[in-house]
Amino acid sequence: MSNQRSLLLFENSIKSEATREKYLYYLSKFKDFYKLRDYDSVLQIPTEKLQEMVEDYVMDLKKRVNPKPFQLQCTPFSRFLRQMMLN
Repeated sequence: MSNQRSLLLFENSIKSEATREKYLYYLSKFKDFYKLRDYDSVLQIPTEKLQEMVEDYVMDLKKRVNPKPFQLQCTPFSRFLRQMMLN
């Protein structure tokens, strides 16, 4: 997992070790939800399809978690996507 460029860039953009661990945990939840092979493969998904996947994941999360943890669980993925769009 550590040689995935997208993940390396993401990890290096987070200064706090505790935040990094939490973000990686929740980011892995998205990856597992869609049974994605790795994080770099997310970058290969067409934008419209990825948007739909994120929307579906968020709707599923809203059903399962309280509002405060919900925001915490969405932040890592939105940050990962923003980071990848910058690079």
